[in-house]
Amino acid sequence: LIPEDFNITVPKAVDESPQLKDLVEGDDDVRQLVETAERLEGLARHCGVHAAGVVIAPEPLVNLVPLIRTSNGEVCTQFDKDDVETLGLLKMDFLGLRTLTVVADAVESIRATTDPDLDLETIPIDDPVVYELFSAGDTDGIFQFESSGMKDVLRKVQPRSFLDIAALNALYRPGPMQFIDDYSECTHGRKAIAYIFPELEEILGETYGIIVYQEQVMRIAVRIAGFSLAKADTLRKAMGKKKKEMIDREGENFIKGAVAKGFPKAKARKLWDQIVPFAKYGFNKSHSVAYAKVAYLTAYLKAHYPAHFMAAMLTSEVANTDKLRQYLGRCRQMGIDILPPDINRSRPEFTVDDDGIRFGLSAIKGVGVAAVEPILAARKHEGGFESLSHCLRSLPSRAVNHKVLECLVKAGSFDGFEVPRNGIITHLDELMDLTAREREQRELGQGFLFDALMSDSLEQDLKGAEPAEEGVRLGWERDVLGFYFSGHPLDSYGEQLARFADCAIAELPQRLKAGAERATVGGLVSSLKVIPIKKAGRNQGRRMAVWQLEDATGSVRVVAFPDTFETAE
Repeated sequence: LIPEDFNITVPKAVDESPQLKDLVEGDDDVRQLVETAERLEGLARHCGVHAAGVVIAPEPLVNLVPLIRTSNGEVCTQFDKDDVETLGLLKMDFLGLRTLTVVADAVESIRATTDPDLDLETIPIDDPVVYELFSAGDTDGIFQFESSGMKDVLRKVQPRSFLDIAALNALYRPGPMQFIDDYSECTHGRKAIAYIFPELEEILGETYGIIVYQEQVMRIAVRIAGFSLAKADTLRKAMGKKKKEMIDREGENFIKGAVAKGFPKAKARKLWDQIVPFAKYGFNKSHSVAYAKVAYLTAYLKAHYPAHFMAAMLTSEVANTDKLRQYLGRCRQMGIDILPPDINRSRPEFTVDDDGIRFGLSAIKGVGVAAVEPILAARKHEGGFESLSHCLRSLPSRAVNHKVLECLVKAGSFDGFEVPRNGIITHLDELMDLTAREREQRELGQGFLFDALMSDSLEQDLKGAEPAEEGVRLGWERDVLGFYFSGHPLDSYGEQLARFADCAIAELPQRLKAGAERATVGGLVSSLKVIPIKKAGRNQGRRMAVWQLEDATGSVRVVAFPDTFETAE
């Protein structure tokens, strides 16, 4: 009876749900339960631990702050981050970026197959090909720059230098976004750059007169108001923590300092009035430049080694089906062939193979690392698998069991042996029994020519089996890969879809961001949940629905409220 609202509370639930209110008033047990819940609601229920926060001290922490050992054995402070800093301890956040693994994996692959001398520390920072990629908004997979909104900004600004990349990284966030148009107009010379004082050009020149970074505020305070660096850092902290009292106090000091250095009071106050809004969105340049460096590296790899880069990206998203499908679609748009998993050629990760990208075995659902490693070891030991029977005889049955083999078959990993998938699945138990006996005889040092011929003979017979219908094959792929791979059920409905659908699902965010009020998409309903409405009102007792609509490019969540759902049901 609790309404499914994000910000619901127990008292609010009682007010909004007549049935719950009646129970509270008429049932003592329910009343006691609800009253108890009201007292508990909002209390701390566990210790929260910052995943990247590390406290640094000049002596053992046990001497300085109360500690606690978490359930997984980590030692943490019992004070929160603010209290820790108030004590005078240093708190640092050490962030781990998956993108750095992508870069490392791509470089390793490139050095092993294409360019053994690649060194990202020596690549040019002014590569025109990279800036063409940024300016075109071709930034799928590029760190911090792959959202549809950021792509629009890149196309508008047309970045021409590393400083532009760093500035856009800082500007594209709530608050400073309002200055992106000014930044763009100034970069293209359509708007004049103005400085209140000529001395500001040295500080704000690289951002076209717009305050973008915290460090710029610090330098302005030093140059115009005569602040020391320590005092300027106090100003930065006040702005970062949005402490109005401190900001107002520092504002008076700023104006007094500027006047003392000979600057007109009115202009000094005008400058301060420009600085104050910065408190709402200030971003430090060191952070922005570091992120821009990572973005540039990924863009360089994508521009010059697209297959290697996209293979590394796919591997990094192996657990995210939606991202995997998105990047696979992007690979095809880039002209990179996506090759199916192959028991003789695939590695655990996605790899570059014959100018295409080979599907990784670890991306197949139901095939874990515990199975992939023995497969690779057996393949190396045998020098490759000559046939389906040879493969099954060579694989350890404990690690590569019936379920694993079935998933491999459904994904198409054995298609290279030219045995239809449905034939293998239908006779998989028989094949496993035969090859298990053969493997046992071989391990005992006995001949197994007769039994080997039996499994080989069965394999030859299965080659003549009728292939599974397309719908069945695609269903198998969706089960074990998370999406359709060798085709799509909608492929045969292209003409019908084109009559009314004017937008692919993957294009929806960009279409709506561009201001479109409506777009028409078409696809398959991949999951459906019908929800009865219990909340009091005109819709009480009616039904609505939520489902996933899917086309060849992606999927989107769709909600149909009662009037629409009942009309279409």
